[in-house]
Amino acid sequence: MVQYESVLPDNLKLSLGVPMNMKNIMLCALAVTVSLVSTVSQANTRKTVTITARDGLGIDPVYQIADTARKFSANVHLTSLDRTVNAKDLFKLQTLRLHKGIVLTVSADGPDERAAAESVVRVIAASR
Repeated sequence: MVQYESVLPDNLKLSLGVPMNMKNIMLCALAVTVSLVSTVSQANTRKTVTITARDGLGIDPVYQIADTARKFSANVHLTSLDRTVNAKDLFKLQTLRLHKGIVLTVSADGPDERAAAESVVRVIAASR
């Protein structure tokens, strides 16, 4: 029997006791990998919002988006059409098409991802 221990994100500890058989070790490693991948993909929060401001989003709302995103430790990204940028980066945000009627996707990943995504969506929705 081989004892295997590993420290995972958020200080979770994984401990496996598996027989010293290569087939069993490979199956356990595969099960652990699949489990971790599904956990990571579920952690991502995505929200969509349509730009309703008559002139689209100018520099002031874009600054507010970046400022709001920076308040959270989560990674926050904004997608417009086929381009995705870091929502905390004011200069990258300015490269997006932010015209009236465009549907934006706000995605966040991290400990406060839900609050981060909701806050950024509120800023975009409040822009007139």
